[in-house]
Amino acid sequence: MGKIIAVGNQKGGVGKSTLTYNLAVSLAKRNFKILMVDADSQSSLSQSVGIDPMQMEYNITTLFDSKATEHIADAIYDLGIEGLDINIIPSTPMLASVEMNLFQAQNREYKLKKALGYIKDYYDFILIDSQPSLSLLPINCISCADYLLIPAEVSRLSHFAFQLFNDTVSELTEEINENLKILGVVATMYDSRISEDKVVLEDLKENHTVLGVIPRASAAKKFVRIGSCAVLEAPKTKISLEYQSIADKIITMVEEDK
Repeated sequence: MGKIIAVGNQKGGVGKSTLTYNLAVSLAKRNFKILMVDADSQSSLSQSVGIDPMQMEYNITTLFDSKATEHIADAIYDLGIEGLDINIIPSTPMLASVEMNLFQAQNREYKLKKALGYIKDYYDFILIDSQPSLSLLPINCISCADYLLIPAEVSRLSHFAFQLFNDTVSELTEEINENLKILGVVATMYDSRISEDKVVLEDLKENHTVLGVIPRASAAKKFVRIGSCAVLEAPKTKISLEYQSIADKIITMVEEDK
């Protein structure tokens, strides 16, 4: 397939990295070869899989280097999960300085697309954990992606930010990647006991394709401490089954899009 999926929202703290990791594992469990790309300088995804962002000589910054083709393979790390073909290009806080340098570069919106073009066909899915903003780094993620998946926290403030992000993505699609398709929304941190959450979720469902609803539960986060995720450690729980259901829907949508 060689399909690139950007996971993004301009608001932070919406469960983006947790969603990326659990989806990656869910897809790998279905015998797909997976590469995760941590394109967020906060390095949440890298830390979630047990990587110290400050200890990796090669990382996401390598892909923006002028000699990226020489070291791109060095920046890919196998997670070593038995029976699963899942890899990661980790991030680093130094990514923030790379973004500053991009402002002076030619074709600055397409640097990541060029680098991933060399390895795209080696994987079935590449999942990019995008930075929570609409600066040059997330724009690079959007420019190289075949699909966009948007995690949206079920709250009033997050919903407002999501609407702004969605409108901006529509404009960017016309300007830098007219082939980008939006897979849909994953509603996160939902609490069925809170009436406002119900109202926001209903609004999301009325206006967007909601692929799944992730409850506000500690189970989604607690495995981060051991460098793992819910789908690996507790695959039969409700939250893990929801992640796997989302993965199955994505597979169907991508296959139907061929």
